[in-house]
Amino acid sequence: MGIHRAARRHGVDDVAIRHVIDDALAIVDLEPDADPPKVLATGPDRAGNLLEVIWLELADDVDLVIRAMRLRTVFLRSAPDKFQGGHDMTDPTEHRTRSGRPLSDKDLEALATEVVEKDYDVGVLKPRGRGRPPMGSGPAEVVPVRIDPELLARIEARAEADHATTSEIIREAIRRFLDVA
Repeated sequence: MGIHRAARRHGVDDVAIRHVIDDALAIVDLEPDADPPKVLATGPDRAGNLLEVIWLELADDVDLVIRAMRLRTVFLRSAPDKFQGGHDMTDPTEHRTRSGRPLSDKDLEALATEVVEKDYDVGVLKPRGRGRPPMGSGPAEVVPVRIDPELLARIEARAEADHATTSEIIREAIRRFLDVA
């Protein structure tokens, strides 16, 4: 998971941000239909202070933290007793929404300000299930595959041209090869 400089605006450091995500009390979709979607995690830092961390879900399965601060009262009610963990991802140099729209630093700063100033109706927010959404008839399984550099370059070029992830391109190629819907 990447951390944009806007996330540090309230003095929360990267270690505390990652701790909140890894030991989140709740993970809630703030704006799942937005471009990009916004997600909220509430949880303790290493000293036990309750914080909120907000990130964007971007293209290529990249998550980018844009806000970290003391937990606002409005979100206190969104934290269930059950813990849910997070995961790490690399921080790319260029960020894009899932629809392929590029995001500048100015855009990210504006989104970080927007999530703090917006009045969310916590009564309609729904906690997320743990992990990635299911694929097909059940949970998807990760299958490691070795791919030569030339083939990987072609996959990445196709993914960029189609505004898709490399995983989406590989899954589609396998479906077509096996003639599976």
